[in-house]
Amino acid sequence: MNTATILMKDLGPTEPGLDFFPFGPGQYLDAEVAENPDGEGVLVTLCLGDAADLTAGQEQYLNTHDAVLGYQCDQSVEDLAADED
Repeated sequence: MNTATILMKDLGPTEPGLDFFPFGPGQYLDAEVAENPDGEGVLVTLCLGDAADLTAGQEQYLNTHDAVLGYQCDQSVEDLAADED
């Protein structure tokens, strides 16, 4: 499964995070939030379901959200193996 890693400001448990994110079919946020080993913020994983990448609308949402510091799409291990064939 492809994922996107989102670096966000640590808003705490009472602040809205990615409310109103335009999820596609089968997409969801991983329940586990990780500390950013490089310092500021937390890392949130967005599971993309069958999608290979974010949609333009999803990228626009992330680019304009005040709490989002950055993001990147990550290929799954299965997709990386298929690319090598």
